[in-house]
Amino acid sequence: MRILSYQVPANPKEEWKTELINDSMHMTHNFDPVPRTQLGAAELLVAGKEGVIDFIHDGKGWSSRQLVGKRGTILHLPVVARSGWG
Repeated sequence: MRILSYQVPANPKEEWKTELINDSMHMTHNFDPVPRTQLGAAELLVAGKEGVIDFIHDGKGWSSRQLVGKRGTILHLPVVARSGWG
């Protein structure tokens, strides 16, 4: 499974450039783009066979961290309040 980021040009009729986020997951179920964090990083949560992975773009490239693993291991992360979310 290839997960790509598309860069929309000013004129959407022009070619859209892509950037590979990840290609190591075997099957995905869903994804959720996360509003930019206080650090200015873009995030994408992806759920799949391997668990829930948080992909983070810091302006230089993509990195990842596993939030939930195949065996049900849960990493407890602090909850951050986001304005506009119920």
